[in-house]
Amino acid sequence: MPNCGSCSVFTLHTFLPCNDLQPPAGRSETGRRQRCRSTSVKWDRHYSEMSSPFALTIRSLDECPEVAAIVSAWHWNAWGHNEKVGTEQDWLTVVQARAGSDVPFTLVGFVDDEPVGAVSVCWEDLDHRFEDEGPWVSGMVVRSNARNLGIGRSLLTAAERRCHTLGHGQLWLHTSEAKRFYERCGWRLEADKPGIGRDAVLSKQLTSSAES
Repeated sequence: MPNCGSCSVFTLHTFLPCNDLQPPAGRSETGRRQRCRSTSVKWDRHYSEMSSPFALTIRSLDECPEVAAIVSAWHWNAWGHNEKVGTEQDWLTVVQARAGSDVPFTLVGFVDDEPVGAVSVCWEDLDHRFEDEGPWVSGMVVRSNARNLGIGRSLLTAAERRCHTLGHGQLWLHTSEAKRFYERCGWRLEADKPGIGRDAVLSKQLTSSAES
């Protein structure tokens, strides 16, 4: 059993088709991860497809480095491939560099031991209008068949709590499409999109309530 000191278990009252959560083609299931056990948080959220609750286990990438290639593939498919920024190996190198216990770090969400989403916190993925601020949320991604279940919000909350525990009083991010999502999560708009293809910038003050 791995060290679960930084793991969180969120019990979401909803339905997830876990049989669809398979590793990408060409990847074996060797070394499947045992579920970390920690505090269970009962969510009040209910969905139209509600069934048995499932447990979302959030682990630090430094505890499960074997899934770095899966996370980097998500990032490549979401941003790198379409924008032709770097190579797949370049994106893997970035993810592996964000597998620390301090900033930069990456958190990965698992359902039934299969990765379903991830988020990173780093210093370099910044918006130059606020280059003296940080750290910055980066690479928030949830698998398409696991969206609209509260997983992204859970990952974001876990990242906020970890940053507060590490002594950071504020988090920042920039996004081209998800401004309203982050505002619903309590983030404050610092600068709106200045035009098509540009990002909005948001921040959040981290207080003791982030660890509640």
